[in-house]
Amino acid sequence: MRYSMRRLLIAMTLASIYAGVAFGSPPRLALVLLGLLSFVMPAIYVGGVVYSRRNWRAFWIGTAVCGFIPALYVDWIVVVFSLDFDEDFWFQLFSRSESSDFVIGVVMLVVAQTLPCLGGLACVVMRRLFKSQRMIMPTASAES
Repeated sequence: MRYSMRRLLIAMTLASIYAGVAFGSPPRLALVLLGLLSFVMPAIYVGGVVYSRRNWRAFWIGTAVCGFIPALYVDWIVVVFSLDFDEDFWFQLFSRSESSDFVIGVVMLVVAQTLPCLGGLACVVMRRLFKSQRMIMPTASAES
């Protein structure tokens, strides 16, 4: 597998933006932004399964299997939570008041969005371990 600086830069940029939103922004704002991201995650899983090949497809299949239920659960919690907001919530969106409910919600969203990656990694390991011998070793030609 070849690595390029461009892919590495894109991956690091996305990871730093995600970490900045999850841990650097106010908890209420992080809850809203990560909640919106959780609505998009099933589409990302399906796109990865459909448009990727070989080990990447195994990764996306494992991620989709382990990620659909948590994504739907988090989406349900975000919808219920968003319907329970009072008028003050939107005015206090950027305040740094550390309410434990919001911090717990942000941690729950981060765990629910990153845990499916372990399922994807497990799928890649299983694909490599149980790949048929025909694919691993070249067939010996008959010598005469």
